Amino acid sequence: YSGPECLDLPEQHYVTRRLPFPEANKVFYDKVVQEIVNAKKDITLMKNSFLRMRQICSGFIGLDDGGTKIKVELPENPKLEALEELIDEMPKNAKMVIFHEYIYSGIKITNFLNSKKLKHEHLWGGNSDPIRSVNNFTKNKSCRFLVNNSKSGAAGLNLQVANYVVFYESPVSSIVRAQAEKRCHRAGQKS
Repeated sequence: YSGPECLDLPEQHYVTRRLPFPEANKVFYDKVVQEIVNAKKDITLMKNSFLRMRQICSGFIGLDDGGTKIKVELPENPKLEALEELIDEMPKNAKMVIFHEYIYSGIKITNFLNSKKLKHEHLWGGNSDPIRSVNNFTKNKSCRFLVNNSKSGAAGLNLQVANYVVFYESPVSSIVRAQAEKRCHRAGQKS
Protein backbone atom coordinates (compact mmCIF):
# COMPACT_ATOMS: atom_id res chain seq x y z
CA TYR A 1 0.00 0.00 0.00
CA SER A 2 1.07 3.56 -0.61
CA GLY A 3 1.25 6.19 2.12
CA PRO A 4 -1.94 7.97 1.04
CA GLU A 5 -3.88 4.68 1.13
CA CYS A 6 -2.72 3.90 4.66
CA LEU A 7 -3.14 7.39 6.06
CA ASP A 8 -6.38 8.30 4.28
CA LEU A 9 -4.77 11.35 2.67
CA PRO A 10 -6.51 13.47 0.04
CA GLU A 11 -5.62 12.73 -3.57
CA GLN A 12 -2.73 14.71 -5.03
CA HIS A 13 -3.33 16.52 -8.31
CA TYR A 14 -0.26 17.34 -10.37
CA VAL A 15 -0.43 20.22 -12.81
CA THR A 16 2.49 20.93 -15.13
CA ARG A 17 2.72 24.36 -16.70
CA ARG A 18 4.71 24.58 -19.92
CA LEU A 19 6.15 28.04 -20.36
CA PRO A 20 7.56 29.81 -23.41
CA PHE A 21 11.31 30.23 -23.58
CA PRO A 22 12.03 33.91 -24.30
CA GLU A 23 14.20 34.66 -27.33
CA ALA A 24 16.37 37.05 -25.29
CA ASN A 25 17.15 34.24 -22.82
CA LYS A 26 17.83 31.79 -25.65
CA VAL A 27 20.96 33.73 -26.65
CA PHE A 28 22.52 32.98 -23.24
CA TYR A 29 21.23 29.40 -23.32
CA ASP A 30 22.80 28.71 -26.73
CA LYS A 31 26.19 29.94 -25.45
CA VAL A 32 25.98 27.55 -22.50
CA VAL A 33 25.01 24.66 -24.79
CA GLN A 34 28.17 25.40 -26.80
CA GLU A 35 30.19 25.33 -23.55
CA ILE A 36 28.90 21.81 -22.91
CA VAL A 37 29.79 20.71 -26.45
CA ASN A 38 33.28 22.15 -26.03
CA ALA A 39 33.72 20.60 -22.57
CA LYS A 40 34.26 17.14 -24.07
CA LYS A 41 34.98 15.04 -20.95
CA ASP A 42 35.44 17.87 -18.43
CA ILE A 43 32.75 16.87 -15.93
CA THR A 44 33.22 19.98 -13.76
CA LEU A 45 32.67 22.28 -16.73
CA MET A 46 29.62 20.25 -17.76
CA LYS A 47 28.11 20.49 -14.25
CA ASN A 48 28.75 24.24 -14.13
CA SER A 49 27.14 24.67 -17.55
CA PHE A 50 24.12 22.61 -16.46
CA LEU A 51 23.76 24.89 -13.42
CA ARG A 52 23.83 27.98 -15.66
CA MET A 53 21.22 26.43 -17.99
CA ARG A 54 18.88 26.01 -15.02
CA GLN A 55 19.54 29.59 -13.91
CA ILE A 56 18.71 30.93 -17.38
CA CYS A 57 15.40 29.05 -17.22
CA SER A 58 14.72 30.92 -13.96
CA GLY A 59 15.38 34.35 -15.43
CA PHE A 60 18.97 35.07 -14.39
CA ILE A 61 22.53 33.89 -14.87
CA GLY A 62 25.44 33.91 -12.46
CA LEU A 63 28.68 35.20 -13.98
CA ASP A 64 32.22 35.76 -12.76
CA ASP A 65 33.33 39.30 -13.57
CA GLY A 66 37.07 39.26 -12.89
CA GLY A 67 36.76 37.43 -9.56
CA THR A 68 33.51 39.13 -8.56
CA LYS A 69 30.42 36.94 -8.74
CA ILE A 70 27.44 38.82 -10.18
CA LYS A 71 23.87 37.91 -11.10
CA VAL A 72 22.56 39.16 -14.42
CA GLU A 73 18.79 39.40 -14.52
CA LEU A 74 17.44 38.41 -17.91
CA PRO A 75 14.80 40.55 -19.67
CA GLU A 76 11.93 38.07 -19.27
CA ASN A 77 10.99 35.63 -16.52
CA PRO A 78 8.01 33.44 -17.53
CA LYS A 79 8.28 31.46 -14.26
CA LEU A 80 7.55 34.54 -12.16
CA GLU A 81 4.63 35.45 -14.42
CA ALA A 82 3.23 31.90 -14.13
CA LEU A 83 3.62 32.03 -10.34
CA GLU A 84 1.59 35.25 -10.27
CA GLU A 85 -1.17 33.54 -12.28
CA LEU A 86 -1.22 30.58 -9.88
CA ILE A 87 -1.48 32.90 -6.89
CA ASP A 88 -4.30 34.87 -8.53
CA GLU A 89 -6.21 31.62 -9.20
CA MET A 90 -5.77 30.35 -5.64
CA PRO A 91 -8.71 30.55 -3.18
CA LYS A 92 -8.23 33.37 -0.66
CA ASN A 93 -8.21 31.00 2.34
CA ALA A 94 -5.62 28.58 0.83
CA LYS A 95 -1.92 28.34 1.63
CA MET A 96 0.97 27.63 -0.72
CA VAL A 97 4.54 26.39 -0.30
CA ILE A 98 6.86 27.57 -3.07
CA PHE A 99 10.03 25.50 -3.38
CA HIS A 100 13.07 26.97 -5.11
CA GLU A 101 16.69 25.94 -5.58
CA TYR A 102 18.62 29.19 -5.91
CA ILE A 103 18.98 31.91 -3.28
CA TYR A 104 18.53 34.53 -5.99
CA SER A 105 15.21 32.95 -7.01
CA GLY A 106 14.02 33.01 -3.41
CA ILE A 107 14.84 36.71 -3.21
CA LYS A 108 12.98 37.37 -6.49
CA ILE A 109 9.92 35.47 -5.23
CA THR A 110 9.88 37.24 -1.84
CA ASN A 111 10.32 40.63 -3.54
CA PHE A 112 7.38 39.79 -5.79
CA LEU A 113 5.20 38.75 -2.79
CA ASN A 114 6.23 41.95 -0.97
CA SER A 115 5.25 44.05 -4.01
CA LYS A 116 1.80 42.41 -3.93
CA LYS A 117 1.60 42.92 -0.14
CA LEU A 118 1.10 39.18 0.39
CA LYS A 119 2.14 37.92 3.83
CA HIS A 120 4.74 35.19 3.62
CA GLU A 121 7.75 33.61 5.25
CA HIS A 122 11.06 32.71 3.58
CA LEU A 123 12.88 29.60 4.73
CA TRP A 124 16.47 29.39 3.53
CA GLY A 125 19.98 28.93 4.89
CA GLY A 126 20.29 32.61 5.81
CA ASN A 127 17.12 32.64 7.92
CA SER A 128 18.08 33.53 11.51
CA ASP A 129 14.94 31.98 13.07
CA PRO A 130 13.56 29.17 10.87
CA ILE A 131 11.33 27.79 13.64
CA ARG A 132 9.56 31.14 14.00
CA SER A 133 9.09 31.29 10.22
CA VAL A 134 7.56 27.81 10.04
CA ASN A 135 5.32 28.49 13.06
CA ASN A 136 4.12 31.77 11.56
CA PHE A 137 3.24 30.03 8.29
CA THR A 138 1.50 27.08 9.93
CA LYS A 139 -0.41 29.00 12.64
CA ASN A 140 -1.09 32.47 11.22
CA LYS A 141 -4.05 32.41 8.82
CA SER A 142 -2.95 35.65 7.16
CA CYS A 143 0.49 34.22 6.31
CA ARG A 144 -0.46 32.29 3.18
CA PHE A 145 2.90 31.63 1.51
CA LEU A 146 6.11 29.89 2.50
CA VAL A 147 9.01 30.46 0.13
CA ASN A 148 11.16 27.44 0.86
CA ASN A 149 14.65 26.63 -0.39
CA SER A 150 14.55 22.89 -0.99
CA LYS A 151 18.03 22.51 0.48
CA SER A 152 16.79 24.02 3.76
CA GLY A 153 13.22 22.80 3.98
CA ALA A 154 12.65 19.67 1.89
CA ALA A 155 12.90 17.35 4.89
CA GLY A 156 11.80 17.27 8.49
CA LEU A 157 9.02 19.88 8.33
CA ASN A 158 5.29 19.49 8.85
CA LEU A 159 3.61 21.86 6.41
CA GLN A 160 0.32 20.02 5.91
CA VAL A 161 -1.61 23.29 6.31
CA ALA A 162 -0.64 24.03 2.69
CA ASN A 163 -3.16 23.22 -0.03
CA TYR A 164 -0.75 24.00 -2.87
CA VAL A 165 2.89 23.16 -3.52
CA VAL A 166 4.76 24.88 -6.35
CA PHE A 167 8.19 23.90 -7.58
CA TYR A 168 9.53 27.15 -8.98
CA GLU A 169 12.67 25.13 -9.55
CA SER A 170 12.55 21.40 -9.07
CA PRO A 171 15.42 19.73 -7.26
CA VAL A 172 17.66 17.68 -9.53
CA SER A 173 17.35 14.72 -7.15
CA SER A 174 14.05 12.84 -7.36
CA ILE A 175 14.58 11.83 -3.71
CA VAL A 176 14.76 15.46 -2.57
CA ARG A 177 11.69 16.24 -4.73
CA ALA A 178 9.69 13.40 -3.11
CA GLN A 179 10.76 14.56 0.36
CA ALA A 180 9.70 18.12 -0.45
CA GLU A 181 6.26 16.93 -1.59
CA LYS A 182 5.88 14.94 1.63
CA ARG A 183 6.29 18.11 3.72
CA CYS A 184 2.70 18.97 2.80
CA HIS A 185 1.06 15.69 1.80
CA ARG A 186 1.19 13.87 5.14
CA ALA A 187 -0.97 12.88 8.10
CA GLY A 188 -3.19 15.81 9.04
CA GLN A 189 -3.64 17.04 5.46
CA LYS A 190 -7.27 18.04 4.90
CA SER A 191 -7.41 19.21 1.26
